[in-house]
Amino acid sequence: MTADHFLAYGFGSELMPFTPGTVGSLIGVLAVWLMAPLYLLPPAWRWLVPAFTVYRIFDIWKPFPFGWIEDKLGLSSGIMADDVIAGVYTLAILHAARWALEHFAT
Repeated sequence: MTADHFLAYGFGSELMPFTPGTVGSLIGVLAVWLMAPLYLLPPAWRWLVPAFTVYRIFDIWKPFPFGWIEDKLGLSSGIMADDVIAGVYTLAILHAARWALEHFAT
């Protein structure tokens, strides 16, 4: 395996025989947590854990428009696009949760 394939496969995590997407996502969470100080962001587990969970739910469930995007873009681009959509849905859910906590929590 070449270095670019190793990196593209999430440091080999995407080659796992069981739940490769989940293992790859965990590698991504670890990378965010390690790189957060570089961007002067606190690595807040209280947001990373729900983000990971919600992202995996959307990535596995694939609500609209996931299937439609995959059909229109083809296999490789469609798979990456559905990951982006899962991230956008996750971002929306977490922003709504943060807003609700700020406005309704006592």
